[in-house]
Amino acid sequence: MSEVLSSVARLNTDKYTAHKNWNFTSSSFSDNNISYLRGQYSNKPVVISASSAIGETQNPDGSYIKNTYYNLNHLYYNTHDSFGYIKYPEKSFDRILNNECIVYSIPQSYIGNSIKKNSFNFTAIGPNGEVNTIRDNGNYELIDTSINTASFVNSPILYYGFNNEFNQSFKPDYINNNVTFSTGIQSTNYSYGYSAYFNGTASIQVADNGTAWSEYFTNDFCISFWMNISSSITSVEPLTLISKKWNGTLLETYPFHITYDTVGRTITFNYANSYQVKNIESANTVSDGWYHIVCQKSGSQLQVYINSAADSSDTLSNNISISNNSQIYIGATNSNNLNGFIGLIDEVRFFNRALTMTEISYLSIITDTEYFAMQTNKVGNIFYEDGLFVYSPLQNEYVSLIYNAQNSYFSYKSSLDLVQQKCSINIPMDRFNISTNQTLYENGTLKSFATGSEFTPYITTVGLYDSQYNLIAIAKLGTPLAKRNDIDLNIEVKFDIS
Repeated sequence: MSEVLSSVARLNTDKYTAHKNWNFTSSSFSDNNISYLRGQYSNKPVVISASSAIGETQNPDGSYIKNTYYNLNHLYYNTHDSFGYIKYPEKSFDRILNNECIVYSIPQSYIGNSIKKNSFNFTAIGPNGEVNTIRDNGNYELIDTSINTASFVNSPILYYGFNNEFNQSFKPDYINNNVTFSTGIQSTNYSYGYSAYFNGTASIQVADNGTAWSEYFTNDFCISFWMNISSSITSVEPLTLISKKWNGTLLETYPFHITYDTVGRTITFNYANSYQVKNIESANTVSDGWYHIVCQKSGSQLQVYINSAADSSDTLSNNISISNNSQIYIGATNSNNLNGFIGLIDEVRFFNRALTMTEISYLSIITDTEYFAMQTNKVGNIFYEDGLFVYSPLQNEYVSLIYNAQNSYFSYKSSLDLVQQKCSINIPMDRFNISTNQTLYENGTLKSFATGSEFTPYITTVGLYDSQYNLIAIAKLGTPLAKRNDIDLNIEVKFDIS
């Protein structure tokens, strides 16, 4: 029967994607399954020679970490059209890699065609037992699940975190003068990203056409930042932290001017409009180490917060705001009678509204496992088609320790595109009442009960043959199928073609 069935088969082809679960631990990594490389920032080609390689850190395969990062950066994170650089404009990345990263590459034999979106999970265990669980979000980004997105304070009108400016060849979209970059805000065991260091003459002037910022501070506003100044700084005059002050010929007006007093070790929030000048000095001192500062106007209240705690406030007798066309300066002022800041400033955010206590507390949280102050849960990227994922959290030391200890594990689903052949076989109701079952034969002849037209055998196997009657496939039924004489039978056979 199977020989006849194959002659009436109707064929068509479908494509579908199959998935398989994979699990790896760092101890199982080998050249055959997982390759991992540590990268370090370099935005220019690094030519490795016998002399230039001296002291340069190498990966296990002998490559150099600067080259690893440079190649990765130009393959996936830039939008250059020339030199064969790959463009990923549709991925909508909103962050560049941090200074250090670990690159994991899964060979094509393991991932199939690609990694399935929303299937990747990565767990990294820190030196102090911290457990960070990372997953992909389906948009080529890796998300740290310990960071609650409810902690994000939305819609800052200005943000400078300095996390991409550690290389002096980087040209930001604002004017800077003699600013250098150092390690960022710190938790117990880690530093997070980078901060801007001001030496008393350095400054950052926010790029502006002279009028755009004048509209943002006519009502409520908030300025949030982190600062770190040494107690050894003893300049008599107050140092300018952040300012939008203007020395006009008729009247000195400014919506805000934030200074640091090196004598009393206090913050002063200066506010002025056409009717009054307010100078709110912090009740608590700020010296040595990182402090989170908030200065804001909320209705008729001027408020200062230090490390998320309300510190000092004052009430405006006439709540009429004023602004001006002066530029915003960080670390210095456009006035000649005040000194520039000497110390570190990080995570600067401006809002054109007052923040709640809860929002202020989120901006001040920085621990080994909860870095809410950074306002991001993105710690890397995954390139599904290439089997490549890049772990690059803002904890610089965390990357180095994880890489050196190789203390991590991950899982994902591979995706493999398969071609499926489908055969539709029609068995007429009055035909093929014959069986090849040997128990029906005696001396090579069918037994009498199997020769009548009413004999209906069970179908257990379907053979597929080519035009020359060569058997090319056999389909075994899970349950025997009774051959019926009252209706036609249709059998659909499917098999994959690799």
